[in-house]
Amino acid sequence: MEEYRLGELRHLLTTVFLSGFSEFLVKPVMTDVTVAAVCSGLNETCSLAVYLTGVEQVTVGLGTMVMMPVIGNLSDRYGIKTLLTLPMCLSILPPAILAYRRDTNFFYAFYITKILFDMVCQGTVDCLAHAYVAKNVCGRKRISMFGVLAGVRSISGVCATFSARLLPIASIFQYFLKARFGFNKNDFAELILLVTIIGSISQLFILPKLVSAIGERRVLSTGLLMDSVNAACLSVSWSAWVPYATTVLVPVTMFVMPSVCGIASRQVGPGEQGKVQGCISGVKSFSGVVAPFIYSPLTALFLSEKAPFYFPGFSLLCVTFSLMIGFFLSLLIRDVPSPSMNKAINNISREEA
Repeated sequence: MEEYRLGELRHLLTTVFLSGFSEFLVKPVMTDVTVAAVCSGLNETCSLAVYLTGVEQVTVGLGTMVMMPVIGNLSDRYGIKTLLTLPMCLSILPPAILAYRRDTNFFYAFYITKILFDMVCQGTVDCLAHAYVAKNVCGRKRISMFGVLAGVRSISGVCATFSARLLPIASIFQYFLKARFGFNKNDFAELILLVTIIGSISQLFILPKLVSAIGERRVLSTGLLMDSVNAACLSVSWSAWVPYATTVLVPVTMFVMPSVCGIASRQVGPGEQGKVQGCISGVKSFSGVVAPFIYSPLTALFLSEKAPFYFPGFSLLCVTFSLMIGFFLSLLIRDVPSPSMNKAINNISREEA
């Protein structure tokens, strides 16, 4: 395994940046465009918009749940750079449809096309980028590079926000912020700027030092704990300033996925990194299938007048419980030596024998 430096991965980091930049740049008006296309009049809380988001997440999740392990396996066989061509090409058409016109018919054309392509492409760039780093970077530097990848993606969100000035927060509970506090595009832009700026700084500079100090497992547990605190605060938001205040938790909550990728990558050799990272993305996609079945109807119910009791953020409270379960499970993770370490231990044992 080669000892890669940051500069030697500039081609990969450029790909991740441009992919993230284009993705974030497409999102600026999606909340309002969806509401305008499917909701009648000035109604900003119609259930159809919430359910369409849920259907998209379930369908795309089912597709990526199957495709991510396949793509990861193919990348081990045919090369990571070759497989990166697929998502970069297919992701062009859907935003081009929406750029042409934004009425209801064109919105549904965009909606269907995006679902079909995202079933193959969503998360592919991140998955293959993690596999490339895991294959070419060894030791403690690997988790640092995972943090750099996440930081570069966050920076792409910052740049896209400054370019568009209208970027909604990347969260399945955004129609929540709009319905609960009347968030408009400028509010979303301010919030995502805070999140991405703080997140990029923490992933680039804080994560490597924290991993060296307390280890990947403790970083993962801390991130999950802070994520649950964040969701709990949002669930009981009593004013529009609360989502802004919770951004102080962002530096820790963004450590979760780099830690997961780092822990998993150490358990296999360089020739299986695509498969492992693909499986992680597949599991993540599976959660994207299950969550909308539970949270989309729950969110729509408690934001409507038919709620059994007044608690607009009840679905976020349920998310808090899910994150707490993940936190307690993370405490059970044990350190397992990597294959290279096992090989070294076996060689020492033979020499002593």
